[in-house]
Amino acid sequence: MSVAESSFALETTLSPLWDPSLRNEASGSRLPDHKVSTRKNQAKFSNPEESEKYLKELARPVPVILIRRSGFQNSASVLPQHLATADSSETKSVPPRSFGAGWDLIMPAKWATAFWISLIYHQARAGGLREQSRVHLEYKKPFFPRDYPECQSGANYWDAVMKEKKKVYYRKPPAKRANYHHLASPFPFAPCWQHIFDQDVKTKLSVTDLTQNTKILNECIKEQ
Repeated sequence: MSVAESSFALETTLSPLWDPSLRNEASGSRLPDHKVSTRKNQAKFSNPEESEKYLKELARPVPVILIRRSGFQNSASVLPQHLATADSSETKSVPPRSFGAGWDLIMPAKWATAFWISLIYHQARAGGLREQSRVHLEYKKPFFPRDYPECQSGANYWDAVMKEKKKVYYRKPPAKRANYHHLASPFPFAPCWQHIFDQDVKTKLSVTDLTQNTKILNECIKEQ
């Protein structure tokens, strides 16, 4: 790397956000949302001079950091390691070049709501882990940790899912619970990967364990 490139790279990483005192000042200078709404309403129904005065009270510089992400590439050789597969170049499931492209916005504490509302009002679309997992499903890509049951993180994920669904199930009165035995659903709360992949293992779900497990029922009652 040349001296000019090194200098440019150093300048692009400089930001007031790295200064703790400036971060705290920016966080402390934020007005509550109800005061911001009041000032905006006052500015609407005031003469130009007073309106400018109210708007100046809201004009506070906020240091932010923007990190650009180029997204996934068409070639399987340049896909991220956790997404590249042996047959990704032969299928239509490879994301387009612009898939996943965008910006990461880093801001001081307490300013997330103000930026969030402004972005939503300007047609930004919100998306979280649920939407990301659905996108991976559409592109036939595994989503961590849901689709990695062989690792400890995947096992912990499905264990948490099963516990949460059991709590919801046992909160209902017995007459309102689905009878999974009659529905021929041996694993209603989470998939049993050992049963799926190991042909020698024939795991069966007991009706007593499912509908009359007083230990699980008592645990759910205590957490109420």
